[in-house]
Amino acid sequence: MKEVEIMNKEIPVFLFNGFLDSGKSTLIKEIIDGDERYQNKDTLIISFEEGEVEYDNEWLEKTNVSLVMVTDEMLEDETFFYDILTKYDPSKIIFELNAFVDLNNYRFPKNLNIYQEVAIFDGNKFELYNNNMKPIINLMVKYATLVVFNRCNDSSKLSKFR
Repeated sequence: MKEVEIMNKEIPVFLFNGFLDSGKSTLIKEIIDGDERYQNKDTLIISFEEGEVEYDNEWLEKTNVSLVMVTDEMLEDETFFYDILTKYDPSKIIFELNAFVDLNNYRFPKNLNIYQEVAIFDGNKFELYNNNMKPIINLMVKYATLVVFNRCNDSSKLSKFR
């Protein structure tokens, strides 16, 4: 019976998308550190990569957050979401993607609802990425409710990218 309840319980999903070392993990950790509602054993982070900033065991224990590291192959397994929802019983999921993951390739259970999508860019590298990977940039921002330009300085030329 519990399994049926888990698969019928609406679970908000927050997507954080960006290139490696754009600041996704740092932003996620700052949000969780600043809001006790995320620190109660029912927040699950699903992450594709370990960047410069990691979710170390000490931080995970301090904040009562669970972490699952994934690969494309894991998400292609039709039982993946059922298994993690049963194991962790999250009330919210933070999904840390890298820019090259296309979520349209995976089947999400109907009870997982994307509440917010955040695209994060290193402001000093954005022009280079935009010039060379415009289709990927466009996919990242297409459904984003928030776009963050991180690590900007006086030489960052972002005003032309409205």
